[in-house]
Amino acid sequence: MLEKFKKREKLIDYLRGRDERGDVRGFNEDLASKILAKGGFEELKDLADFWRENGRQITDEEVEVFSYYQKLRQQVRQDCRAALEKRKINAPRETEEERILGCYLEAIEPQVRQVVLNLNRKGYKTQGSGFGPENTQKIYCADGQFAGLDFSTIFLSSLKERGVDLKIEPKSLTLYLSKRLSLDELCVIWQEIEKQIKLKDLT
Repeated sequence: MLEKFKKREKLIDYLRGRDERGDVRGFNEDLASKILAKGGFEELKDLADFWRENGRQITDEEVEVFSYYQKLRQQVRQDCRAALEKRKINAPRETEEERILGCYLEAIEPQVRQVVLNLNRKGYKTQGSGFGPENTQKIYCADGQFAGLDFSTIFLSSLKERGVDLKIEPKSLTLYLSKRLSLDELCVIWQEIEKQIKLKDLT
């Protein structure tokens, strides 16, 4: 994807340009994610420069963290696709739990898979989960399933010490990651968060 910019024009000039709808290309979230996942040093520098000239305060270290997570996101999704295709061939019949979830377990990213199962068992009907743009991880639902959730200051501080900010909204739980964490470390963090969540009151 990125080779064409080297041959035709500097990436930052492409980002400053407009697409067929008249929107500035550099504000396209999917394009930014692809650059972070596949770009080399020069492409990442151009993306950071574009952000800065448009008022975003961001360090080179933050861009490197974003790139790390988008590369990891890409690898995880490739692995999930491969596992899902294998599952469809070898064991296409869905389990009862998968029918409730609306997908095969292999379609759920591994670092959140068990937590998604546990939350649904607790009464929280999730709609999606996994890697988001830049340095984010998210579990979300269609309505305000997470309204009223409360985490202690001590717990949130313990996450922050490990480079994790947890944002709680009625429809989502989002992690903002400032350090490079492995999939296993992310899995542990999600499990710690899930253990703090009580059974949903369905009355």
